[in-house]
Amino acid sequence: MKHEPRARRAFIKQLALGAGALVLPKFRAYAESGEKRLGVALVGLGHYSSGQLAPALELTKHCYLAGIVSGTPAKVETWQKRYRIPDRNVYTYENFDRIADNPHIDVVYVVLPN
Repeated sequence: MKHEPRARRAFIKQLALGAGALVLPKFRAYAESGEKRLGVALVGLGHYSSGQLAPALELTKHCYLAGIVSGTPAKVETWQKRYRIPDRNVYTYENFDRIADNPHIDVVYVVLPN
């Protein structure tokens, strides 16, 4: 049975819209409640993180860049200075499983090649 790419794309689009409709009211209620901003940690500090995600997080009202995970010490120092990330929110690939215990990090965005 052959699947048409357009039909698959339409299905995925509808699925995404439906999921967004379910999540949006909860996020809006969270945002309007005056609760703290969500702390985001980026795993991988390559081009997409440095050129897109981190600059965008500086502009958001409901999230902020709280932590980073990297295997390159030189990148860590640069990122800490630029985004004022404390040592307690910096992880390596060897110890980043402890990120789950960090109360300042709510979301972990894995920005690594598949």
